[in-house]
Amino acid sequence: MTPHILEKDKEQKEEVAWRTYDVAEYDRLSASYEDPKTMKWKLLPKPGGQAVKPEDYYTLKACIKQVEEGDPPKEQPMWTENGAVDYNGRALFQEWNKLKGKTKDEAKQAFCYAYGKALSEQRFSLNFRKY
Repeated sequence: MTPHILEKDKEQKEEVAWRTYDVAEYDRLSASYEDPKTMKWKLLPKPGGQAVKPEDYYTLKACIKQVEEGDPPKEQPMWTENGAVDYNGRALFQEWNKLKGKTKDEAKQAFCYAYGKALSEQRFSLNFRKY
């Protein structure tokens, strides 16, 4: 007997409809994803006057941290230094935790995939400002 699985919990196959980058381009891409002249990430408001960037930003940052530092720490960040909820730290930790156990090469490949996805036509307006 198989357990009932909700539609939202089923593994979804994603059709790649965007440009894919080679792992050899990792160094160039990882240096450019935070460049404020070319990548104007949107800021999404959160309670308490804080703002976070879109999920794709944290996916890219988590891939870089996995390449440079390896697996994430055991504890998820909760609070900022001024006592507010750490939305940025928590979003980064959640994305980084998804990469736990991946090698540097696998994390680089994940970065290149996520980079292409973030810049795709379908997601560009969700991730970036026009001005």
